[in-house]
Amino acid sequence: MLSALADNPDLATGLLHHLAGNLMQARRLLELRATSPLTDAVLARLSELVDVAGRLPEDLPLQSLAADAGVTAPALYRALAALERDGLIERPARGRVRLV
Repeated sequence: MLSALADNPDLATGLLHHLAGNLMQARRLLELRATSPLTDAVLARLSELVDVAGRLPEDLPLQSLAADAGVTAPALYRALAALERDGLIERPARGRVRLV
């Protein structure tokens, strides 16, 4: 592996970019899991993931938000319900969330 990296600077650069990106993502998730209350953590993660219209990508299951925040699915759904009551999100369909 070391000789391949030494012989191919583009490969080494690509690997460093990949590792740096993974490290930044891991640090962000740790920060997210330390955010309290959970509604604030969910709102922060939604803000990072939504498109310009405020919608989550169709292929992103809500379960992944629970995993990112380090909580159970029921805890996530309670946080989403609270955010919906507060008018911060809309849930237009099952499994869909739109940031208002």
